[in-house]
Amino acid sequence: GAFAEFVAVPSKDLVPVLPAAHYFMGGAATDVHGRATVPGLYAAGETACTGVHGANRLASNSLLEGLVFGARAARAMAQDSAASPKTSFRYAEKPFADEHYLQPETKRDIITLAWEKVGIFRNARTLSRAIEHLARVLPTLEGRFSEAWACEVQNAALNALLIARSALAREESRGAHYR
Repeated sequence: GAFAEFVAVPSKDLVPVLPAAHYFMGGAATDVHGRATVPGLYAAGETACTGVHGANRLASNSLLEGLVFGARAARAMAQDSAASPKTSFRYAEKPFADEHYLQPETKRDIITLAWEKVGIFRNARTLSRAIEHLARVLPTLEGRFSEAWACEVQNAALNALLIARSALAREESRGAHYR
């Protein structure tokens, strides 16, 4: 696949060069405190569309925007968290018997799937295949937080699924993504 190796050591390995967008055009719509339109979701920097630079951020301001709006989002999260009821989380006390979907290779598989079927060049057929695969994998990951990397695998699968569903619903090319 496109991601044979994710970490290259320039003195030992070939450095993978892949087409990618320099930055995301747009982002999650937020207020100036990083609050998105989805309750409990905050975004800052590259993932946010605050509107302070119009429809797109200016290329040289991404670090400053991350610092300024990251700090604002952190304060807003702290304030909002103090005002809302507490949520409890249940963590697995021991590893699960079926660890197939919890192996580190699965994260690589999900990233490769997202790159090849949901990447810059998209079409309905590959997006649908990605959605079918991720919809099968995701339920097998639920509640399996025995280790931090298992949480990363679940988050990678969920993000890929959400991106694929959104991309399938939007039939036109937009920003850096060609449909």
